[in-house]
Amino acid sequence: MQDMRRRDFLFAAVGSAGLLGASGLLDRASAYASILAEASAHVYTRRNVYCLTATSPEIMAYKKAIGLMRALPATNAVSWLAQANIHGAFGPPARMIANACQHNQTFFLSWHRMYVYFFERIVRKQFGTSSFALPYWGYAPAGRRDLPPMFRTPTAGNALYDGTRSAAINAGTPITASLVDSGAALAQTSFWNFTNTLNGTPHGAVHIACGGNMTQFATAGQDPIFWLHHCNIDRLWEVWLDSGGGRVDPTGDNTWMTTSFDFYDENGATVSLTGAQVVDIACQLRYQYENSLCGRRVVLDPDWWKHLTSLRLPAAAVTAKLDTLGRRPALPDSVLVAQSLAALRLGGKPVETTLPITDEGKARIAALERDPQGGARIDLVLDGVTVDGTPAAAYEIYIDLPAGAAADYRGPHFVGILNLFGASTRDAHQDKREAQIVPLTLAFLQLRAARLWSEDSVRVTFVPRGLTEGADPAKRLGAATPVTIGRVTVVVR
Repeated sequence: MQDMRRRDFLFAAVGSAGLLGASGLLDRASAYASILAEASAHVYTRRNVYCLTATSPEIMAYKKAIGLMRALPATNAVSWLAQANIHGAFGPPARMIANACQHNQTFFLSWHRMYVYFFERIVRKQFGTSSFALPYWGYAPAGRRDLPPMFRTPTAGNALYDGTRSAAINAGTPITASLVDSGAALAQTSFWNFTNTLNGTPHGAVHIACGGNMTQFATAGQDPIFWLHHCNIDRLWEVWLDSGGGRVDPTGDNTWMTTSFDFYDENGATVSLTGAQVVDIACQLRYQYENSLCGRRVVLDPDWWKHLTSLRLPAAAVTAKLDTLGRRPALPDSVLVAQSLAALRLGGKPVETTLPITDEGKARIAALERDPQGGARIDLVLDGVTVDGTPAAAYEIYIDLPAGAAADYRGPHFVGILNLFGASTRDAHQDKREAQIVPLTLAFLQLRAARLWSEDSVRVTFVPRGLTEGADPAKRLGAATPVTIGRVTVVVR
C-alpha cells in the first residue's frame, strides 16, 4: 500500500465509492460527482525554463507581474516585498507575515511548497494570465547550469534581472557541476535523509552560487530566480517519490502532517496549509511538472538518473539495507560517535579533520545493520557554521577520502556540500542558523561494502570549489579563511 502513487488514490476512490455510501459517510451519487469534479479541474503544468524563450507566455507574464508587484507598498500582501518578506526580511512592516522560512529542519520541503504555490496563484490572478504556471530552473550537472538568458539581460524594463548577483552568474558562466547535482539526495530512501541532503545540495549550493540577494535568508525572495529555483527543488521532491524503492512522504508523522503555516493568497487574505494538504500536487494543488527534456515524454527506467545527476546509483544490496535502516525508529537520544575538539576555519585549500570514534560509537555502528534498536541512521552534524561576508567558494564534504585520492563528487566518499546559505554574518536571521545535518548512512554502507570505512575514526575533508565553472577559490581567497564551523560531530540516531 505504501508504494501506491498518491494520485492513484483518486481512481481507487471510484471503486470504493459504493462502500462509502453504504457506511453512511457519503452516498454513491455524491461520491461520483465529487470525483468527476476533481478529475475535470484544470491542472497547471510547470515547465523547464530552459525550454522557454524571452517571449514565451510564462516569461512575459512573470515579467509583467514582477513590475506591477514592485510598484505596490510592502504593506500590500500581494506586493513583491511582502511576498519576499515572508521568507526573510531586515525590517518588515508590523503585523505582516515575515521571517517565516523553514530550513535545516522537518518542514523545509512542505513549507516552501506552500510558499511557491501561493506566490504562483498571486501572479496568475492579480498580474499574469489565467493559464500561468511558474517555470522551474532545470539545472543538471551534465546539462545546462547557467542562469537562464532572460534573467541576465540588463536592459531597461527587464524585471528578471538582478544586479546584485555575481558578475559571473549574470554573464552566463555555468555553475560548478557538483553544486547542482541532486544525486546524493535522490539516492536516499528515507524522507528525512532526502530532505536534509537536498537542503544543502543543490538548494543551498545554488543560492550561494548566484550571489547577491540569493545568499541571505533576508533578501533571497527579492531575486526573481529564487522562485524558479524553489520550483525546481519542489520538482525534485516529486522526482524522488516517482523513483520508487520505498520512497514515501512521512504521512505517519502527525507533527509533519498537521502543523500549519500562514501565507497570503491571491486576494491578499491570510490562509493556512498543513503537510497533509500538500502531499498530492495534482489533486490537491492543481499543478504538475513537465519533464526535463522539454516536452519529450520520458518513461522512468534504470537510465533515468543520467538526466538529473552524475552520481552512480548505489548497489542493490546497499539500497536494500539503506531502506531497512531508514524505516527504523530513531533512538530517544543521539549517541555520540565522534566529535571535533576545535573549530575549523575554511579558506581556499582543503581542510581535513580526523574524529576518533568513541567505544560506544564503535559498538553502535557495529550493531547498526543487525540490531533493530541500534539506531536508524548515522549523521554528520555541523554546528556554528558562519561566513565572514558573502561566500566566495563552496565546500564539498568527503568521508574517509584516501590520502592522495582525487576528490570526486560522483564517488562514494562524497556526502554533500556545506550549506552556506544564510550563514553570512551580515544576515539578520541569527536565530535561523540551526545545526546542519548531513546524512552519512548511505556513505557508511557503500564504504563498508567496499572495505573503505575506517573502524577507528571518521575523517572529514572539506574541499573548496569555485562557485562557477573555472573559478579558482585558492586565487580568490588567498590566505583568508572566512568560513567557520564551530563543531563537527558524528552521531547515531
